[in-house]
Amino acid sequence: MKMLIVLLMMLMGFIGSSQKKAGAIVVISNGNRLVGTGFVTPEGVITALHVAERLDTICVLYDNGLWATAHVIESYPDKDYVIMETDFVIDSEELILEKEKDLNIYDTVFTIGHPAAYEYMHYKGYVHKQNEVEYFISFNVSGGISGAPLIGADGKVYGVMTRITRFGVSLANKL
Repeated sequence: MKMLIVLLMMLMGFIGSSQKKAGAIVVISNGNRLVGTGFVTPEGVITALHVAERLDTICVLYDNGLWATAHVIESYPDKDYVIMETDFVIDSEELILEKEKDLNIYDTVFTIGHPAAYEYMHYKGYVHKQNEVEYFISFNVSGGISGAPLIGADGKVYGVMTRITRFGVSLANKL
């Protein structure tokens, strides 16, 4: 549990070098209102496709208060996520993607995002079931979490949060 708390604090940018870096979790906005969540990776900023495609201008707001405009450089419509490049680079934490292996049923997972406007919310649960495309997760999230990372116990990203079912199960598309 202590390791999970430290990892969450690192992702939010509360722990790091003495030079303040932005956390890996970002707000995706049109400049005026929250639309979803995103996260920083070595490949770029990732969010849900259905979040990015609703915006004429994509703004990425980092937890240190800096923001940048972004544009899509790769799109995965069948998996509902995009990779974006920002107009300038902000020194931030980065999450590592795990595309080579899947999570297992009952593996512990968590996500962190911005469903409550500009406040962080985190959820911890387990993989309830999965298919070829998505993970069914035991926690129930709310609007604004779309585009957040699905993180395994190893700290790597396995999917992108996309929606909830009418039964209260959260879904994350696999990378």
